[in-house]
Amino acid sequence: MKNKKNLTASEQLILAIEFLSLSEEYIIRNKKLNSIHLAEFLDELQDPERERNDTEWSPDRKFRLYLTKLRNIGISLNLKTKTIQFDKNVNLFKILSIYVKYFCEDYTEQHLRLFYKSKKENFFESLRLFVFIRYAIQYSLPIELSFLKTMDWKPSFRRVIPRYLASKNQLLDVVVTDLKDNVNKWFSLVNILSIENDLYSAFRKRNKRNLPFDRASFESSPEGRFHWANIVYTVQFNSYTFNHCINTNELDYKIIKNESPLQMIVEITCNDSYLIQRILFNYGVYVKLLAPSEAVSQFKNKLSALEKHYR
Repeated sequence: MKNKKNLTASEQLILAIEFLSLSEEYIIRNKKLNSIHLAEFLDELQDPERERNDTEWSPDRKFRLYLTKLRNIGISLNLKTKTIQFDKNVNLFKILSIYVKYFCEDYTEQHLRLFYKSKKENFFESLRLFVFIRYAIQYSLPIELSFLKTMDWKPSFRRVIPRYLASKNQLLDVVVTDLKDNVNKWFSLVNILSIENDLYSAFRKRNKRNLPFDRASFESSPEGRFHWANIVYTVQFNSYTFNHCINTNELDYKIIKNESPLQMIVEITCNDSYLIQRILFNYGVYVKLLAPSEAVSQFKNKLSALEKHYR
């Protein structure tokens, strides 16, 4: 028998959130599974070759654990009455953030907010996508998507295998193998209109051998270089612009010179040049970009072009 790994409190919470998502999809909405079968399915997702005669960690015990964990975060799941109730103070975005942060690389909450907004803050639709992506990455499962390119008129059907989820290109993106041409690409989640298949069916039909993915080769390819590297910007804030800026933006910053509350020099690390330009335009003469020199030159060129445009 395999040695059993004790789950941490964080891992238990992640599984409880997944159980909530799968319950809504397969019991409340589609009535495809019962509670014990669903607990068994979630157990199998953790270890497809698990020992089935495990009385200490039976599906029934795990089922009760998931319900307790959900109640602790303000969610009541009753599978007899097929209802889900949220406490009035429950923060559904925070729950979604906890889950996505668990497996997303370079996680940025602001990027998740943009995705959540694009889904009209539909909690279960958003969570379903992330749960599917997490296990699709682990088991090379194909996801069938209705996808809309930014520069296109009509949505297209895409069959992809997710490789990893990252928060790097101003948005929440997933690297996928597009099964139409077997090319690895970046997909922005905001462009996904809907998922046409489901995790349970995809897992049952899975190829037991994961399709290979050479991450190093991908990230050195033209498709992989699409993501933007972090840049350290040195910015001088005057007046009270710094306080306003950090309270209205999510910034990774370090104060390197603080002569007074009215004049501060700060290093901002980010991969979003548009955010930096927005700060410069918003605060005008009360803020100044000092470095790097390439960014200063680019901003001067933009100002020059705008001046000519509005002459």
